[in-house]
Amino acid sequence: MTETSATPHVSYVFDGGFALPTMVSVFSLLQHRPKDVEVQFFVTEDVPKMRATVEKLQALFPGAEIKTTVMTLPDTLSRDFIGYPVAGFARLLLPDYLDKRTIYLDGDTWVRDDIGELYDQNLDGRVLGACLDAAFLKLLWRSKRNPKLKHRRLVEMRAVDAIAPSEGYFNAGMMVVDIPALREQGLIEDFTNITRATTFWSDNGLLYHDQSYLNTVFGAHTKRLDPQWNAIWANRSASHKAIPAELRAKFAASQADPAILHMTSKPKPWIKPVLRGGRFVWGQKYRKVLAEFRERVGADAWAQLST
Repeated sequence: MTETSATPHVSYVFDGGFALPTMVSVFSLLQHRPKDVEVQFFVTEDVPKMRATVEKLQALFPGAEIKTTVMTLPDTLSRDFIGYPVAGFARLLLPDYLDKRTIYLDGDTWVRDDIGELYDQNLDGRVLGACLDAAFLKLLWRSKRNPKLKHRRLVEMRAVDAIAPSEGYFNAGMMVVDIPALREQGLIEDFTNITRATTFWSDNGLLYHDQSYLNTVFGAHTKRLDPQWNAIWANRSASHKAIPAELRAKFAASQADPAILHMTSKPKPWIKPVLRGGRFVWGQKYRKVLAEFRERVGADAWAQLST
């Protein structure tokens, strides 16, 4: 097991289009961990509109260290990814900039607990820590009851398992990445090989881009963590009756009070209210955090960030 430092490190990788939700995510993180934490923004382009907000967050939480790093991207990431931001694949380059354990977070996350516990997770010798994707899990168990079931996620999951069977398809929107362990175990090149990752995606016609690449190549090197640390809309999908009761029970805490709520798909609650059943309440709660964030950073920073 790689020794963790006393100060948790958190990484966000994003472009200008995801600046606003990422700043809200960091605000929520710092509310629960206001000091003794390092937050590093890895941006795939210069994002002037976020500077005032970053300065304000640093002033609001002086006990935290906040850094911004502009990434140099390889030519491979100049390709058209059919609407998928290059920042997704760019997160694979984190070991080029860091040599420590880090928590990677997507910008569409709402942190609701102290991430110190997550950072200190024992990965049992594995190089990544991640959570099962509840939507994929539901489809897996539905397909066991109905072998004729068809769904795009199911096709993806079966393609991944056919290449490298793992302990279950995980969501890459939150990952504990043990970079020293990646180096020690000779896996660093597999993780940072952007050409291989993008080619794997395009050659196999996958929908979930680098996430399915990570599941295929690192599925066996990833410890599945408590689902509270990446609860996709509070993991409502994990309540499906096709899933065995003992497995459903493991998701109960993440549904009632998730440590990290992950707001995947559309609509995004920072753009407009979410009216879809099962997500409405969480969307409304998030928008209260959004309103508090707007008030705390001030009108000028908000005006720049929301352009």
